[in-house]
Amino acid sequence: MVAPAPAPAPARESTEDPGLELRWEGEGGCEDPDALRAALRGYQLEPAHERIAVGIDVQPVDGGWAVRLDMDLADEGVERSFWAESCELAIEAAALMIAVTLDPVGVYGELDDTEAATAESEAPEVEAPEVEVPEVEAPEPEPEPEPEPEPPPSRVGFVATLAARGALGPLPGINAELFGSAGARVGLARVELTGMVGLPRERAVDIAGAPSGSDARVRLFGWAVGARGCGEPRLARAPVFFPLCLGVELGPQTVQGLGLPVERRSRALWSAVNAAASLSWMASRSVGVFAGVEGWLGLSRPRTLVDGAGLVHATPLAGVRALVGAEFRWPGVGSNNPGGRRPRQ
Repeated sequence: MVAPAPAPAPARESTEDPGLELRWEGEGGCEDPDALRAALRGYQLEPAHERIAVGIDVQPVDGGWAVRLDMDLADEGVERSFWAESCELAIEAAALMIAVTLDPVGVYGELDDTEAATAESEAPEVEAPEVEVPEVEAPEPEPEPEPEPEPPPSRVGFVATLAARGALGPLPGINAELFGSAGARVGLARVELTGMVGLPRERAVDIAGAPSGSDARVRLFGWAVGARGCGEPRLARAPVFFPLCLGVELGPQTVQGLGLPVERRSRALWSAVNAAASLSWMASRSVGVFAGVEGWLGLSRPRTLVDGAGLVHATPLAGVRALVGAEFRWPGVGSNNPGGRRPRQ
C-alpha cells in the first residue's frame, strides 16, 4: 500500500514540457494525463533531451488500483508496479516514480526540504506514553554460611580418685591407708599414677633379759607410689563403670625402735604387683563414688629384726585391700567425651 506522498514544494512556472510521452492503458476510469503532468511539474524536472515514453496501465483490483509503469528511456526500459487505495493516490505515486527515475538526486532534495518544512509546521503533539514500571521484588537475602562442623568428640579425658582403704598387709594386722590416683582416660581405658600412705602400726618387743614392765616396741609405717592401667566397661544407658586395673607399686617400709637399748630407724624397699576391680557411679557430670577390692602379690618381703628379740615382723607374700572413695572426671559424664552418657535412641 502506498501512503500519500508529501505535498511538493511550490513549483515555479515552467513553459517547457519535460519531454514525456504518456500512454494510458487499462480500464476503470482512472485516466487523467493532466493531473499526472501537473504532479510532475511540481518536481521541477529538467526538460529531456529526447522524448521519453511512459506506458501507464491502471486496473481496478481489490477495491483499489493496481498500477504498472513501463518507461522507455534512452538505453533501457524500466518497469514499476504498485497498488493504491484511490485514483488520486495512484496518480501521485506514478508521478513520484517517474520523477525519481528521471532525476533521483533533484527529487530527493525537493522531498527533504518539503518534509522538513511540513514537519516543523504540522508536527502533531505526541503525548508521552504512560510507562508502567514493573514492581521489582526485593532480592532474597543471601543465605547465611553454614556453621563449621563441630570438632569430633575428644577421646582424651582426665580422671582422679581419692579413697580410704583397709588393708591386710604389708604392715602388721589390718591397716588403714589413704589412697589416691590421677591419670588420663582414652576412650574406655585409663592410665594412672597411684600413691598410698599407711598409718603407723606398733608391735611390742620382748627382749631377753629386759626388766619386767619394760615398754620396748617398734613402730612400722610406709608409703608407696605406682602406676596402673585400667579398662572400664560401662552400662549402656547409665553412668556406671566397672574399672578393672593391673599395676605395680613400690616404696619404703620404715621401722622405728622405741624403748629399746639402742633406738634407731631403718628402712627397706617393698614392692608388689596388684590387681583391682571396682564399681563406679557418677552422681553428677564430673563427680562420682566408687568402691572396690584389690589384691597384691609381693615382689620383695622386708623383715624386721631386733637384737635380743629376733624376728618382729615379716611382710606377707600377698594381701588384700578394700576401698571406698570419690572419683572425679573431666570432661564430665554427658559432655563431649567418650565417657559421657550415650544418647537415648
